[in-house]
Amino acid sequence: DTALARNLNSGKVDTVNTNNELDVNFNSISVGLDINFLLQRDLFNGPLYLNISPSLIVNQTGSFIQKEYIESPDGAAFEGPNGYFFERTNAEGDFTTLSNMIPIISASLYNSTKIADNLYLTQRIGVTNDMSSLLDDANISSLTLFASLGIKLSFEKKKEVIIIPPKKPIQPEPILPVPEPYISIDMNVNYDETYIVHKEELYAEPPKVMAIFFDKNSSEIRNSYLNEVNTKDPIKMHNNIIFDIKEALSENPEAVLTLISSTSGADENNDISLSLKRAESVKNKLYELGIDSTRIDITSQISPKVPTNNEYDDGLEENRRVEFKLSNLDLQKVGMRTIKNELFSELTVKTDTENLTNRANLSTNFDDTNYSVYDTTLRFNYNQDLINQEKKSINFSSSLSSNNLVENDSEEIDLSSIEKRELEAEYNNFELYLLFDFSSSELSDENKKAISDLIDLLPDGKTIEIIGNTDKIGMEKANIEIAQNRANNTKEYIESITTKQYEFDIKTNTSKFDETTPQGRFLNRSIRIRVK
Repeated sequence: DTALARNLNSGKVDTVNTNNELDVNFNSISVGLDINFLLQRDLFNGPLYLNISPSLIVNQTGSFIQKEYIESPDGAAFEGPNGYFFERTNAEGDFTTLSNMIPIISASLYNSTKIADNLYLTQRIGVTNDMSSLLDDANISSLTLFASLGIKLSFEKKKEVIIIPPKKPIQPEPILPVPEPYISIDMNVNYDETYIVHKEELYAEPPKVMAIFFDKNSSEIRNSYLNEVNTKDPIKMHNNIIFDIKEALSENPEAVLTLISSTSGADENNDISLSLKRAESVKNKLYELGIDSTRIDITSQISPKVPTNNEYDDGLEENRRVEFKLSNLDLQKVGMRTIKNELFSELTVKTDTENLTNRANLSTNFDDTNYSVYDTTLRFNYNQDLINQEKKSINFSSSLSSNNLVENDSEEIDLSSIEKRELEAEYNNFELYLLFDFSSSELSDENKKAISDLIDLLPDGKTIEIIGNTDKIGMEKANIEIAQNRANNTKEYIESITTKQYEFDIKTNTSKFDETTPQGRFLNRSIRIRVK
């Protein structure tokens, strides 16, 4: 409804929205009849009844009061002689048109719970509804939900009936057969919880100086090259180069090796025969290691195709060498390799036994514990690292034994059918060395191939760190410029072969490999590529 009221915020009299509420009150006397239907003889230690109660109102009185509330706006109030108020009574009084002789129906569930002899706890829940209007001139009726608790006292004495059973003739006790012992086992793999976690990383083969070096005027292979060493130091790893070449030729039958031998020129009297003898020494050593000599070609020359500066003793030492050139084989490998390949599985083993005098023994091939069991269900969580394992399947087996009884169960998992959960590949451990000829910043075909392989595997958005380096032979300023050119040429080549977007971090390196060794100086004529 609407009404006029004063807005206490503005001080003006405005029309406001109101809500009217009518509260009614009835008092009545009714008479009726209870009819009980037995639903269940014994519930909660007593009977359960359905109660139907028709009744009649024979007299009633009632009153009402109507109030009005301001609903909106906030801050409005009715104004009266005694001040402001937010609600007011519009009408009140007694009903004058009350109906009499009103039929009522009630239905309820009624239970008596015996708590002692002749004493019961009663519970009732039900509903009551008027069958006609409570007023002659208005449609007002009521619906009542009710519940009650009570105590009932019974004075009825229960009759006791004593039944004396007839005597049975004495029978001999039957001889029962001895029950046979029994065991069973059922093993299951939960394939919903069986999966392989797989992760790869980008890697590059460590740098190899593809040559061995000789003492002055000597064609005898140094002792350091004749025995394999187990090390991760690139300088010491170089001493394994002959064995590395032998392994590469053994694993790749189509590969062909060319030995390119040289001398330090005038320092060794330009002796071409010495150069040839050096190549033959290396060829004979590879033959001793099992490489067919027909797979090895020899080229001998006085000076290397790309000699190191002979004005320096270090340059003379480096030029006394035999270089390895492999055809149909690339040793500068860049690729992805697995660093995590782990199987996770959940297994359930259920055992049943009967008529055993002792527990049965349970053992499995996926858990080291032996279990002593009767009727048991055991659950196992299993994981196994599959790296470096050439397994196509995994067999799970279990065995249950008791005395002479043995039961086995097994299940084989085909690893190729198991869900593979791939983790994000690792790139931050990657480091690629690209070696350059002396005093050169030009990328070789091998270098370009390694860079192309890297870019094929490297996704967009990575940062490529390129660190240029050189040896210390010659002028320092010229060496720094060569190192910078090597790094810049590498960056330019990457940009020329791909449309992928990378960030580049170009540096020159002052940290050197051991410059007292020829292999150290060769390793320093390089760039290092890292990924961030």
